[in-house]
Amino acid sequence: MQKFENKDFAIVVRQGVSADLLTDATKGTCYRGEMLYCTDDRTLSIADADAGASLPNIIPVGSMVRRVAVSSSPYDADLSDYYVGVDTSSGAITVNLPASTSGKVIVVKDEGGNAGTNNITVVGTIDGGTNHTINVNYGTVSLIGDGSAWFKV
Repeated sequence: MQKFENKDFAIVVRQGVSADLLTDATKGTCYRGEMLYCTDDRTLSIADADAGASLPNIIPVGSMVRRVAVSSSPYDADLSDYYVGVDTSSGAITVNLPASTSGKVIVVKDEGGNAGTNNITVVGTIDGGTNHTINVNYGTVSLIGDGSAWFKV
């Protein structure tokens, strides 16, 4: 059975009945099947249930469509964020990254065009350092997680 819902976004691929049911209180219901399932952190994964192997974090559910507009500091990004658009016209902004998840992408962009004066500091383990500063007007940093740190792409 396959099910696609646009409201809260659900993909269902399953065999069997309710024993395969997973519930996420904030995003509705996911059904666990042999090949495709949603984990508790709303990550869509592919797995071979018999072998116990998985390819985690193919698509963090909803993250590819979520844009967050930020104009106050600090902003605590979460794993559902994909694009963080920052307005630096009122002052410097700090964006705190969530714990790294393998394959997760987060993009931070100076939409206000003032990062040359009002820097954006992205805080987290990034390329071995403790943060990344966007200090160029309309600057951007794209990051991908490996499960323990973030890396610029």
